[in-house]
Amino acid sequence: MPSASQSLLEQLKLDSLVLDECQVVRGEAGTAKPGKVETEIDVSFSSQDNVVYVVKSTHSFMNSSGELLARIEASYVASYSYDGPDPEDEEIENYAQTALMIQVLPFIREFLASMTNRLGLTPFYLPLFGKRATVLYRPQPEAQ
Repeated sequence: MPSASQSLLEQLKLDSLVLDECQVVRGEAGTAKPGKVETEIDVSFSSQDNVVYVVKSTHSFMNSSGELLARIEASYVASYSYDGPDPEDEEIENYAQTALMIQVLPFIREFLASMTNRLGLTPFYLPLFGKRATVLYRPQPEAQ
């Protein structure tokens, strides 16, 4: 019996993956000596005629004194066609933490490297195998 994410992996077809919105905030740090980076990746999803994931990444760059150098936020929308029965929440969540991350992380990595370079910061490269995304919620369809 295939796992929940394997079942979806065989049935979902990626229609589009777009950078939906982004925000870059420059901090007030006095020195730009690199310190630590705090990263959060959250996923929300919905399914009706298709399965749509929204991946929001937030990266806060601190200097060695803990002051904010910059915060980079970006949202990506991945839309998949799906011809099977409505997938269970568990299937969609498992897919979000596995296959979806494999598809979206290269875009997040490229965006972060580009933006940190443009901000004059040490280019930041998100590790290939980072922490798993947090799947936040599944919005309920609006009543007609």
